[in-house]
Amino acid sequence: MDLLLAEELASSGEFLQIFTDVIKIDDAHVETLYISKTDIQLGESDLTIVINSDGVKSGLLIEDKIDAVAMPDQACRYFKRGEKGVKDNEYDQFFIFIVAPQKYLDLNSEAKKYQYQISYERILEFFEQFVDARSRFKASMIRAGIEKQKRGYQVKKDDAVTEFWDKYDEYQKANYPELKPYYKKGDKGSNAAWPRFNTIYDGLYMYHKTNAGYVDLTFDRCANKIVTISEILAEHLRNYQKEGLSIHKTGKSAALRLNVPVLDMQRSFEEQLESVEACFKAIKKMTDTAELFSLKEIINLLAVE
Repeated sequence: MDLLLAEELASSGEFLQIFTDVIKIDDAHVETLYISKTDIQLGESDLTIVINSDGVKSGLLIEDKIDAVAMPDQACRYFKRGEKGVKDNEYDQFFIFIVAPQKYLDLNSEAKKYQYQISYERILEFFEQFVDARSRFKASMIRAGIEKQKRGYQVKKDDAVTEFWDKYDEYQKANYPELKPYYKKGDKGSNAAWPRFNTIYDGLYMYHKTNAGYVDLTFDRCANKIVTISEILAEHLRNYQKEGLSIHKTGKSAALRLNVPVLDMQRSFEEQLESVEACFKAIKKMTDTAELFSLKEIINLLAVE
């Protein structure tokens, strides 16, 4: 959906006007547009549009949601990225938007913290006024997003897996409170087997792949930078292979991997406690390894080429 919005904002002045009418800016044109613009310390904006009206540059920072859970302080981080954009002279002023189905905007407390809200229903109204095939297709995509929100995602609860996650979470909080878990408690399905943990850097995070038997420190969108990661790591840990670490391509990303015991979430948490402890020691080790990288190194690695 981000790509659909980006294309229309860049190519249609009428569509852009949906946003500029809200902030009372006339005769604007798009100067630059970024998809998934990331700040290592402040996180990612789904869309960042810089528009120009009579020489005044305005940054439109847009969060696009259908039914994904809103992260705590997500709106606040958008404001901080906007303030940084002004400080860095990327634009003179900024405006924060959330675009989502009306039901999401009505029911989600985090959504209400954004300056401006644009509903999918308003965007659908825009496309429905045209009869060409391109507009009909885009209208169908928006309708699908609205219907997805209405249906929601229903987890088919697996009692054993849910109980395991609950005890896993309790163990982490009691024994490794310094870790940064990035998952929600609650009902879990039978395939829920990868707890995620954040590090001090956005774009650098861990998955504990319990059913596969390893912890991956993931470098987002760095599949083509494995050699560079290896070289930097060797500077900090001369022979990182002796530490049990290996580097792998995982889709579009790269992962620094550490093998751990396999956990079976259908079995009792207590009878696997020794293996659980070994896993958390590995997660802590990977957290510490992430901190060996300097901010400059991470910025260069995660920069989109």
